[in-house]
Amino acid sequence: MKNRKNKIYDALKNKEYRDGFVKASIDVGVPSQILALREQRGWTQEDLGAHADMKQESISRIEDPTRGSVNLKTLIRLASAFDVGLMVRFAPFNHLVNLKLNLSLEALEVDSFTDESYFQIEEPLSNTFIKTVDSAISQDKPLKMSVRPTEIDPMGELISIKSQKKATEERKPERTPLHEAFIG
Repeated sequence: MKNRKNKIYDALKNKEYRDGFVKASIDVGVPSQILALREQRGWTQEDLGAHADMKQESISRIEDPTRGSVNLKTLIRLASAFDVGLMVRFAPFNHLVNLKLNLSLEALEVDSFTDESYFQIEEPLSNTFIKTVDSAISQDKPLKMSVRPTEIDPMGELISIKSQKKATEERKPERTPLHEAFIG
């Protein structure tokens, strides 16, 4: 990995290469992630088109890194179809290089809002405890209570830690050599 990093660093010393590196990160990275998100959900291009109110041909063009850039309006539309957020921001080159060096298909996947474990909130422990005690007392049963693993999020809320991975089916990849070159 260090050797690849050094090669990229040496090439980035050239301003034209840096500009091309940024362009390629977008022109190949965005279509690759759209493809990865679609495959993560087990969708065909027709399925994504239906969710985004777009034609299958448009999805095919968007997923093809040789066909040009995708505009911001289309990205917002696709983010809505995938039910994910969208970040467009300027970044230091080391972030782009680290992304390139550590890129995998899994790194391009993003859970939809309803699948994010961050927002799968359980009742506060005190309410759960009170309901459990009340139920045990009313039914004259011994008190049994197990506590699930939890964490506290930045807003101070108690959140259940749930698995984010779903069982995935074998899907036929529709990757091009450019997708493969970008990912690996």
